Amino acid sequence: MATNSDSGFRLKLMLSLFVIITLLYTSYAVFNPETINASIEPDGLSNYTASSSTIDDSQALNESYSYDASEGQGFIDMVFGLGSFLTFGGIGNSWARMLINSVTTICFIGIGYTVYLFVRDWIPFI
Repeated sequence: MATNSDSGFRLKLMLSLFVIITLLYTSYAVFNPETINASIEPDGLSNYTASSSTIDDSQALNESYSYDASEGQGFIDMVFGLGSFLTFGGIGNSWARMLINSVTTICFIGIGYTVYLFVRDWIPFI
């Protein structure tokens, strides 16, 4: 069996990289530009006034549209939505998105290499 010759830097490195990745994705989920814009946008009833008690023609229901329960997010939309979230797709500035994706890629590679070092030291292949 292999001996533990390091001073615990691997575990500390892995935990710190995991915390950095968690902070990046958590801050992106909280401050996602799509959710922030959706909460600020008017809900479509902004033309409604209490005195008129009617909604203009642009807010009326479309008679030719079939309003059924089949509307929802499909599997492909869910996969692309997850991919967009993982690659910070909501960030409009391409340089900032590339920088953040580079940082997360380096962190994931660092975590993978640290796990490899654990496996290499603990499991004797030779």
